[in-house]
Amino acid sequence: MGRSPSIGLFSKPTEKDYEIARECLEKLGIGELAGKSVARISGGERQLALIARALAQDARILLLDEPTTALDYSNQLMVLDTMENLRAQGYSIVFSTHNPEQALMLSTSVLIIDGGRSETYSPPSLLKDGKRLSALYGRSIYITEVDTGENRRLACLLK
Repeated sequence: MGRSPSIGLFSKPTEKDYEIARECLEKLGIGELAGKSVARISGGERQLALIARALAQDARILLLDEPTTALDYSNQLMVLDTMENLRAQGYSIVFSTHNPEQALMLSTSVLIIDGGRSETYSPPSLLKDGKRLSALYGRSIYITEVDTGENRRLACLLK
């Protein structure tokens, strides 16, 4: 399906189209899913397959609407790691999330929307005082920096 924009309305995918699709699945580490029905794979694998479909379109900008919704923690991490790897490869990723930690972890810029209005647009580091997120969620949120050994990450805690 990811190659549809490159294929004529009444044409069939070429071997090159199949090759590109396989390469995208391999890039995300899910090449073994190529022959499986979408009904027989996990939610995390399905999310990765959807990202592979976007990559097969030769997209350098990915728009992802809550890519970790309804996933267990392990699959959330798998999708987030994939997003981070793609960003490191030069892809631009715009994603929505209700989880502020995901935005703080992956983003170079964060747009906070409150009541349908754009309220804050800033680098994640400018949100470290927790005031803006506390106001957004109506709870006291403390943002701390955690050293993971490989890098430093921002994490949200309730006060």
